[in-house]
Amino acid sequence: MVKHVVITGAAGQLGRVVCREFINAGYFVHALVSKHDTYELDFMPEFISVHKLDLTDSLEVEQFMNLLKQSNVPVYATLFLAGGYAEGTIQYTTKEQINKMMQVNFDTAFYISQLLFIEMSAVNSNGYFFLLVPGLQ
Repeated sequence: MVKHVVITGAAGQLGRVVCREFINAGYFVHALVSKHDTYELDFMPEFISVHKLDLTDSLEVEQFMNLLKQSNVPVYATLFLAGGYAEGTIQYTTKEQINKMMQVNFDTAFYISQLLFIEMSAVNSNGYFFLLVPGLQ
């Protein structure tokens, strides 16, 4: 049985490499990319499903989860690679910049992890969550 993984930030530099590695290892990848990403994940289309959505929008995330649930495949693992980095020093960082980083790095993981956890708990899944946390300077 093919194992399914969800990868957020799949169109990013790290995301593209991780998608390829999972596909090469025999997994089916549900690649989540921003609506604004222009990079096409067109390698091995029989092992990847690309979904363009705003991970900071709980309704869009819920729609994706409903689609995933309807496909009736258990999620083996989720990799949270969506996020961003803002260069700067703490002495010049504004509250608005902090809020933007929270949205880009926390919200993109929270909504989907919340729904996946509920779904995985309902089916007694032994799935995994992997979170990449960018460093602060």
